[in-house]
Amino acid sequence: KLPVKVTVEKLQNNDIEFCSDGNVIKFNNNYENEDDISDFNLHKAALRAVGITSETKVKNGFRLTTEVTDIDKGSGLGTSSILLGGCIMALSKMFAVEFDEKETLRAVFVAEQIMNTGGGWQDQVGGLTPGIKAGTTVAGTEQYLKVDYIDLPESFKKMFSERLVLLPSGQRHFGRFIVNDVVNRYLSGLEESLSGHRDIRKLNDKLIRSIETEDEHAFCSVINEHRRLLQKISPKVTNPALDEIMNTCLEVAYAV
Repeated sequence: KLPVKVTVEKLQNNDIEFCSDGNVIKFNNNYENEDDISDFNLHKAALRAVGITSETKVKNGFRLTTEVTDIDKGSGLGTSSILLGGCIMALSKMFAVEFDEKETLRAVFVAEQIMNTGGGWQDQVGGLTPGIKAGTTVAGTEQYLKVDYIDLPESFKKMFSERLVLLPSGQRHFGRFIVNDVVNRYLSGLEESLSGHRDIRKLNDKLIRSIETEDEHAFCSVINEHRRLLQKISPKVTNPALDEIMNTCLEVAYAV
């Protein structure tokens, strides 16, 4: 059951419309006298990422509709990046612009910067590409993404089916504030932040190796270590309410 849905449909007139949560607005493509469309910044960013600007002459109007079911806003699951990817893929199909996987992932990265969210590339790699995978890139502003797919052993499929739980925390996730804190701490040269970045990079290989060797204990240890290092990089990744939920889960897990 896929929770994210994006549709684009032609209109008989030359209007561009955005629809989300049942709300529909007409988008003034010349960016003048716009209504307050803060709830539709994602739609607008997707248009710009595929090259539709104030100078673009569209032959037909269209409505861009996004829908997310059973996931709260601010869940921290990367929903906005996945929605952007859906918008970009839908628009590219409508305008017959061929975007391969890498171009789609890059366009989402560009759209995130247009939205000023500070978003990176991990969310769209995780949500738009299938299965279990390892994503890497090179240093620098221009991102060259490489996605390696990993075969999940039957023992791990069984473990995930029996033990993996998605638990709503009731806490709203604001990624941009965390990203700003991550960058500020890194550029300030805080040793805790720098060591966290160095160590967390090594976990990628450890995690892959634990899956390939079917070492469930090592896999769980790496996940717990990842959470600890994230808090070194930015304490804002958690709060007392989240810590209480996590500690309770760990107590139950270790008791079993």
